[in-house]
Formats: sequence, C-alpha cells, structure tokens
Amino acid sequence: MTQNNWFENNNTDVEKYLRHVCDNLPVVKRIIEKYGNISLLDYINNFTVSPQPALQSRDDLNQAVFQYVKPLLGESTAKRVVNDISRFPVVLTTTHHGIDYFANSVQGNLIYGTAAFTDSAAISSIPVFSGGNVPLNNATYPRGLLLYAASYDSLNEMPLKLPVFPKKNIGTMVSCASPFNIKMIDNLKNRINKIFREKKISQNALNIINTVLDEDYCSQPVINQDSYSKQSVIINNLLWQRMFSAEIRVPDLVYIEMEQIVRVLLQNDLTNPGSLACRVLFDASVRDYLLDMLDGVRGCWNRKNLVSMVNTGKRLRHETGTVFFWGADELGRRIPLYIVTDSRGSDFLWGADDCGNIWKMPYNTDSVMQGLYEKNIIPSLFTCFLTFSFARGLVCIGGDFQGEYLAQMKKAVAGILKKTGDEESSLIVENVRTDIYQDGMIAFMCPFKEKFLIPAGTLEIIGSGGITKGDMEKVLNMSVMEAHIAGLFETFKDAGGHKLYDFEWKEKIARDILRLLHEKIVIKYP
Repeated sequence: MTQNNWFENNNTDVEKYLRHVCDNLPVVKRIIEKYGNISLLDYINNFTVSPQPALQSRDDLNQAVFQYVKPLLGESTAKRVVNDISRFPVVLTTTHHGIDYFANSVQGNLIYGTAAFTDSAAISSIPVFSGGNVPLNNATYPRGLLLYAASYDSLNEMPLKLPVFPKKNIGTMVSCASPFNIKMIDNLKNRINKIFREKKISQNALNIINTVLDEDYCSQPVINQDSYSKQSVIINNLLWQRMFSAEIRVPDLVYIEMEQIVRVLLQNDLTNPGSLACRVLFDASVRDYLLDMLDGVRGCWNRKNLVSMVNTGKRLRHETGTVFFWGADELGRRIPLYIVTDSRGSDFLWGADDCGNIWKMPYNTDSVMQGLYEKNIIPSLFTCFLTFSFARGLVCIGGDFQGEYLAQMKKAVAGILKKTGDEESSLIVENVRTDIYQDGMIAFMCPFKEKFLIPAGTLEIIGSGGITKGDMEKVLNMSVMEAHIAGLFETFKDAGGHKLYDFEWKEKIARDILRLLHEKIVIKYP
C-alpha cells in the first residue's frame, strides 16, 4: 500500500501526524512512497552491499575495528565483526554511543539485523558505528536507563528517565565521560526503590533493573574499564543477549564509537599528504570550497554563527555546528570550533566554552594529531564520514536526517575533487552509497492502561521473557508503512510536530496504533 492509498483509507490522528512527518522529512517520504507496501524482510534484504572500489584501502579500518573490539568483547567476536565488514562493508550509523535503552535505536538494531537471525545468515554480527560526541543528557539518554512501561499522568512523560551519572555531568560528551562506579549504581538503586514504593514501576520492572545492574553494570569486566564509552560496548552486548529467548540464534551486536576509530585512522591519514582527509582538512583551497558548500548543512557548520562567536567571544544559544572537530573543555563538554588565520598566516582552531572562556589551538597536522591523542578535540560528523565512508568506501545506514546531509557532504567532496582535476577520485566518492535508510520504525510495543500501545524498550523486551522465533517471523512480515506508523513517537518529534500540535499527541498516536496495528505489531507484556 502506498502512502497516498493508506491515507485515503484512514481518517485518524496518525494520518495527520504521518503527513506532517512526510512533509518535513524528505527521506521518510521517499522511503514510504517507494517501499511502504513491502515487508521489512524484503526491505532489509536491499541492504546487502558488496565491496566497491574505494579511494583508500580498508585494511587499516579493519585493523582499527579489531583492536577496538578485541579487549572489550574478545578475539573471536572481533574476528567475526571484521570478517563481516570485509565481505559486506556496511554499518549502522543511526545511533548515539552510550548504553542504549532508546526504543527506536534498539528496535532499529533488531529490524536491521533480521537477516542475521536466519539459519542461512550471511553475517554473524551487527556492527554499529555510534556517535560519541553527544552529551550524556542527549535525547537518547546515554546518561542512564529508560523505562517505557511505567505509570504516567500523561504519556508526554514517557519514557521514565533513571540517571546513572549525576547532574553535574549532563553536558559531558560520551566520548569524554569517565566510567561509572559502584557508588553511582548504589545511588541509582536507592532512587529506583523509592520510585517503586511510589508505585510508578512494577515489581517485575524493579527485579529486571536490579538484575541488570547487579549482573551487568557491576561485573568486573565493566567496572574495571577506564571510560564510560568502553563500558557501553560491553553492556550493550550483554543487554542484547538478554533480549532473546534461548531458541534464537543471536548474532553479536557490537557498538563501536566511531570517533575512536576515526582518531586511529587520522593518525595514518594526517601523515599521508595524498589521503583524502589530509587534502580536505589542510589544503586551503579545498577547505575553503567545502566551508562554502556545506555552510548551513545539518551535521556540518553555520559560518555566520561561528564567526559571530569568534568576533564576540560568546557562545550562541542557537545552532553553530563545528568545523571538522569539536573542542572539549575540562568537563568534557563540547566546544564549537572555527578556523581563524592570524596576521602571520597561521591557522588556529578557535572557540568559546559555555562560560565564555576562549579555547584556541594551532591548526596543523602535528597539533591536530596531538589533540586527537589527548582527546582535546573530537572528530565531527563530517570528519568521521570523510574518513571511513568517502575515503574507505564504508556504506553507512543512517536515519531520517543522515539521508539528507550525508548526500550533501558527498556531493561537496566529490565536487571539489572534480574541480581540482581529480575526476577518478571524484567518481569513486560519488559512487559511495548514501541513500540507505533504517530509522523511525518500531516493531515491538507494550500495552498501557488497556487502551494504548507504546514503544517497548530494552527493559520491556527483557521483562516480557524475550523475543521468540514467532516474534521475529511477525516482525519480518510487517510492512515498512506499518513500522513507520508505530515509530511516530520519535519521527513526529524529529519533524518538529510536537511543537505545533496539541499536548496530547502521544496519547492520540498510542490510541490509534492500538486500533490499527494490534494484529500486526509484536505486543510484549512486561
């Protein structure tokens, strides 16, 4: 059923909200119009991509991934991930780094991984290149746990946030966050017990959370890590295994902080004048062209706002983006940066922190390499995609925003290569796929007050006894349209609808979904 045919047969609030999403998120509109009527299995089968020519060898990428995964999840898992990426150079890039309870990203992993659950699966792992240059209090809430099945006065309060890290750390980037410790977990358990006494969560939810905290968070391999980023890799893998019944062959889910991989790759690239990163970041004519072409593009930078920051020494409340790297202050909070040139012709990365303090660093290969090593700077989204996608041909399956900005990034990079006379390299970059989308879709939900269906997150799926083979078969038969309807809780916000429509929009979506999809969706009873 196409988008328009579905609209003709349904007169609901969901129809109005989905129209708004399609009007404001072109990627979602394209996917629904082209694939809305096919099953999720048929849609995901389009994601198998064979290796294509790349500007640079992927050998160092494979080695960086192996060295990252091995100490956290073991050598055998590291080998499987590298083998899968070598044969099918495709990764999910829809997700932020951190311990993941966010229903859309958790279920995105499930939907994307459907092909890996079959007995004849060609892959044995689901690699996720997740972004770590986001604050702990980001919308996906890497700061702590998310519980969807709780008691709310209004569904606008959903999901319930259960913080692990204290309030003073909310602005710290996941990339820079120190590890949580036993005391922080004990504080969280005290908070959860209080919430239970207030009858906001069930006994089953309390038991599941305590089991996860005791057995996963407080296990020695996790507590002994020297960063929250590393702890997240281990716990996400453990939570993933808990989400399935014993009858299912479970592929490895491996979160890989993309900035850490890029940091390693740039150590090679910045000593090689012929590498794409060195040409783009340090050839002034190339750099200036890209600064113009990608000005105002999501995931890149806003030159007007950055220049205003440079001129006034003050951070702006509205969006600035950053040029190539984020700075990090002493609390690990990100600082937008711009490149300025002094009277002697020397370039600097320049920014201002939240308190108006000036942040300044020489912008040359040696200084950047040292800054990356010391984590004073963190690669931006553009620099990440430049390094592993455009240079090494890794295909990135993104979300409703990435489907737009990644194509614009590619066009700009290919354009400047062609402009400099390197048509062969331009063509190779142009052929890197940037149109594969996997986001905004939900397949598992749980009941709320007998008249609503709401998303099921990690804890709800674990608390229901896990996912069965029957559940997966039902998921595979859902249509792309149906999964998008169930995913409206987040895509409607991404499209800005929550600012325009009535306060009870979540309840209206949850009520319509129960009526329209109760036989199509997988309902879990935690």
